Amino acid sequence: MALVADLLESLLLEPFWTVSLAVWVTALVVHTLGPCLEPRGARPKIVARESDFSRHLSTTVPAFSQEYVPPPWARHPLVQTLLAATILRRADVTFSRTHLQLRDRGLVALDWATGLCESAPDDLILLVLPDLGRDSCSVADTCRAALSRGLRPVVLALRGHGGCPLITPRLQPYGDPSDLRQVVRYLSVQYGAVSAIGFGAGADLLLSYLGDTGSSSGLVAGVAVSPLYEPDKLLNDSPWPFGMLRLQSVKKIIAEHGSVLSRVADVKGALEASKWKDIEEKVFWSASSVMSS
Repeated sequence: MALVADLLESLLLEPFWTVSLAVWVTALVVHTLGPCLEPRGARPKIVARESDFSRHLSTTVPAFSQEYVPPPWARHPLVQTLLAATILRRADVTFSRTHLQLRDRGLVALDWATGLCESAPDDLILLVLPDLGRDSCSVADTCRAALSRGLRPVVLALRGHGGCPLITPRLQPYGDPSDLRQVVRYLSVQYGAVSAIGFGAGADLLLSYLGDTGSSSGLVAGVAVSPLYEPDKLLNDSPWPFGMLRLQSVKKIIAEHGSVLSRVADVKGALEASKWKDIEEKVFWSASSVMSS
């Protein structure tokens, strides 16, 4: 060890070796962080029938013609994921909760956002669908922006999610739009025009609903932010620690409602599972088959 220390000391005392070492360390850092610094901007896409209106939107609305490029320190998707999971939300948006009973007597929750900009009763409803395992606070920034633009945001908490009681032994399977269909119908009848925005798993749910209902969706517009597109692959093969964190968020919901789910599902097996597909088989599929029989 003493020999190594003497060698390093002699090298660092030589200007040539000092500069060479600094260049080598800098190159190593740039090589390691290079993917994080690459531009990863993407232009939003309008998914709509070709028409004069869609062409008008794509040419006149800046958000549809400009790529969004994050700042250099947040360009890598993994960094963005970590920021979304850890960043603190401002508390100037509050929520008042109502519950909607579904046809099978299950409950979902509707969290109505209020803030510095109050919405009017006749404002356009914006239905917000959070990511898997997230609650209304995770989309508070979206609700704040909606309020400032004259919209009336309401966040959907699925069965057993975000503090919503689980009355029936059934959690909504991933991408199943049956509950969302009832929610949209209720909001349309009670409040008029409805638009929707979904994030992550919420975006997948929205796309599933739109694909299932087509032109009879009852929505004025829908926005899907960061849909998974290949949920089976990402849910079962997500890199560590993201796959583990996703599993833990679902296991937390299952454990919270274990007494209700245990009537039809293998709760113990689900809590011990290490793969998403095992949780689906032990909880989501078994509960759905019992409720539909």
